[in-house]
Amino acid sequence: PTVIGGTGAGITGTGDDLGTMGFANNAGGTGIVGMGNNLGTFSTLVTGSGVAGTGLNTGVYGTATETGNGNLNFGGYFENDGTYSYVGGWDRTGAPPTHTAYKILGIGTVSTIVRGVNEELLTMAAPESPEVLFQDYGVGKLINGYAKIKLDPNLSKNIRVDAEHPIKVFVQLEGDCKGVYVTDKSAAGFIVKELQNGTSNVPFSWSITATRADSEIINKNGEVRISHFGWRFKPAPSSLQSNQRSGLKSATNMKTRPSRLDASKDGEVTRSADKKRKNQ
Repeated sequence: PTVIGGTGAGITGTGDDLGTMGFANNAGGTGIVGMGNNLGTFSTLVTGSGVAGTGLNTGVYGTATETGNGNLNFGGYFENDGTYSYVGGWDRTGAPPTHTAYKILGIGTVSTIVRGVNEELLTMAAPESPEVLFQDYGVGKLINGYAKIKLDPNLSKNIRVDAEHPIKVFVQLEGDCKGVYVTDKSAAGFIVKELQNGTSNVPFSWSITATRADSEIINKNGEVRISHFGWRFKPAPSSLQSNQRSGLKSATNMKTRPSRLDASKDGEVTRSADKKRKNQ
């Protein structure tokens, strides 16, 4: 093959249907490899993949340029066997339709991986809600039957508290008294009072849940869009339509000099880039 270089794009492809295609014949091969930042090595999965990207700070970058009122504008979309996820973008649904910005929107759970007592890998799942909520926790103490709790101003700035979106406060007493009730709830905090005008001095723990406030997001053109978070069970987008095609492999017998194997680790293979390949 011929290696093409230049100050702009090294290789470009244009087509009515597909601009560029890449094939790997080996069962563990990689269809297309991309390297940035003038790096000398790249990594591919031992089991292979369609695309592998290596960069100094970012391996793969995706962006959607639609800035109008399209219903779905996301930088990335991933699917597998009925599951799908949109990543980094906007969804405009509901009645009336409103924009909401998402990190990830898709089928499945939000999870993390931890190590168990025997160092085995275990999955933990995040709680999810029909509403967009922020939470906080803390401790307090009744002094003569009274306690005023002030929320962190950074949290207060980012929650919405009104008649339609009240803040929810939960108090757990840690000592004996006549019981308590919560009053004067706002985005700034709340007051805990002992029942029957009690005068106990008792510690307690508390937690709050509140709706996330709408936020302004400024795009690269300096335009402001409001991300709305005051919904409940907002309609969700379905998966994108895709076409499964057979690989149209070239019949040309092309020989390339194999790259040098540098290392392998945790399901990845690292190779040296051959920047000076000549025509075979």
